[in-house]
Amino acid sequence: MTDDPLSPRVPGVAIVPSTPSAPTAARQYRTLRADRTLRSGASFPSPNTDASLTTAFYEDPPFLNGHFGPRMGLRPIALDQWLPFAISTAERERKRALFATERARVYRSLTGADAALTDEHRAYGAVRDGAQTWIECIEDVAEPPLIRAALAIPDDLCVLRQAPGLHGSPGEYRLVAAALTSPSYWRLGDKLGQALSDIHRGIAGMPATLLGRMKELFHRLPDDRVLERRNWAVHGSQERFQPEPDRESATDDPTLPQERARNAFDWWIRSERQCLKRLAEGLVVFTIRVELHPLDAVVEYPDALRHLTTALARLAGDNLEEFGGRGKRDAISAALHRLSLADR
Repeated sequence: MTDDPLSPRVPGVAIVPSTPSAPTAARQYRTLRADRTLRSGASFPSPNTDASLTTAFYEDPPFLNGHFGPRMGLRPIALDQWLPFAISTAERERKRALFATERARVYRSLTGADAALTDEHRAYGAVRDGAQTWIECIEDVAEPPLIRAALAIPDDLCVLRQAPGLHGSPGEYRLVAAALTSPSYWRLGDKLGQALSDIHRGIAGMPATLLGRMKELFHRLPDDRVLERRNWAVHGSQERFQPEPDRESATDDPTLPQERARNAFDWWIRSERQCLKRLAEGLVVFTIRVELHPLDAVVEYPDALRHLTTALARLAGDNLEEFGGRGKRDAISAALHRLSLADR
């Protein structure tokens, strides 16, 4: 009999031994849901999620057709769709606290030239124009322009400027400023001043051809165009500020499948909505909006569950390493299988 590649039971992926019967799994599922509610002090969704966003995410997930890994995946969007959401009070206060207590880790701008401040003002102006409904709330904040912009929207902002080229060739774009309060396993201090190719060179599975296309895109990006793409990963924490990998992503611990399958609600799908917009000749802003969605919610969307299961089964080589290793992949697959049993 041929295995269905979209089946919740993934061929070749370890499943927790002695999988419980559906009634037993259902009882465990309800117990885990109650336990998460008790520990978080609130019912589903978590404070870092929104139910309507989770529904929209699982109805059109970035892992559609089983995809994971580096790709261009950019599509043009209208300017009024670039920054469509107002920032919540809780998120603004979270950002404000990080700017106050972790300044060097969440805000950096290359100094020594007036151009740096001009670049920030241009980024702020673009955000003001794109999100004018709620920009007024931070007009009087005594902060650099990039921080003021970041406090007005749920997105983070990175500003890239083109460096002088050699022998008449166009120079590479470099990261010259950023307000980054929701990093996904990277440190701003490590990337500031680096060229695009250097920023992405350490990503497992990043082909050289893709880096070349990315550099070309920055040179050719029209002034009136906003480009959007989404990615996804699975994290063992719902914290937004994650410059360092959590334990599940830092190791390939063989005990993780059993340990984490019993705590399925500790897994979170983390997705970044990334947009590019030209601010001026040789200057581009890159915005990043992070969404966090409970892994267990996927069982309410059968198509998304099938696509996610397929994506996990296809992970291999560099993509499997970038995801977090075989132990993490098997743990999540086991958790999905148990949840699918419980939801029947």
